[in-house]
Amino acid sequence: MRTLLVLLFFISFSIAYSQDFVGEYYYKSEPVNAGPFVYNLKLNEDFSYEINIHRRINKEYGPDEYFKGKGTWFQEKSKIIFQPELCGEKNEIDMTTVTARFDHKKKDELLFYSKKKMGWGLNVGMKKQN
Repeated sequence: MRTLLVLLFFISFSIAYSQDFVGEYYYKSEPVNAGPFVYNLKLNEDFSYEINIHRRINKEYGPDEYFKGKGTWFQEKSKIIFQPELCGEKNEIDMTTVTARFDHKKKDELLFYSKKKMGWGLNVGMKKQN
């Protein structure tokens, strides 16, 4: 009985801790010679995610570029691990090697890390909106 109670405690603690990550995240930048760079990430309670990126590399002549991705996420200690659902579309975001964690100084900002270079530029911190 005691083992069951301890197990239930850890499961409920894990679920409650994961809920800290759930929400919408946003970042916007407007470099001098480029157009806007807008990043949106939604981490859902059912452990699915959606990410959208809009950018314009050249402010005057560059076309607008849109990147998107979706998949599932899970928590491993204090990190988020992403598992993308890839379908081979153009400008699809492959987050296979990407992890994220909260900034220890800014508790409402996710920092992203990757084992390989990300062509769509997710090397920013995204602030939690809700």
